[in-house]
Amino acid sequence: QPGTYTNVIAGVAQDVTNSTMCANPTAFPVAINNLNFVGQIGAQDTLVVPTANPGVSDTFHRNAANTQWGYSKKGVRNGRVVNTFITTNTIPAGTGFWYVRRAPGDLELVWPGWAE
Repeated sequence: QPGTYTNVIAGVAQDVTNSTMCANPTAFPVAINNLNFVGQIGAQDTLVVPTANPGVSDTFHRNAANTQWGYSKKGVRNGRVVNTFITTNTIPAGTGFWYVRRAPGDLELVWPGWAE
């Protein structure tokens, strides 16, 4: 019977960081902005997701409005340096990743449709 799989991410006191190992339990990649959280995501929280290259990880942070995960990429447009916020990344199927919590209050990451 389908159920849910939940990662509980503990909140922290001021000036403390909590790293929680989470994992994508599905058989498909999940877009980082389709993750289902219960609770308030901290503006300074980050996701650290390994890449296909051994020993290399991508670090995703929140945008200025604290509404999306992504990363900033600098580029040049019309002779000016511009910052673009990239939000199209995924967490591969079966991949573990770190949620680095820098905010108070617990947070739950819920993966619907997973049989416990």
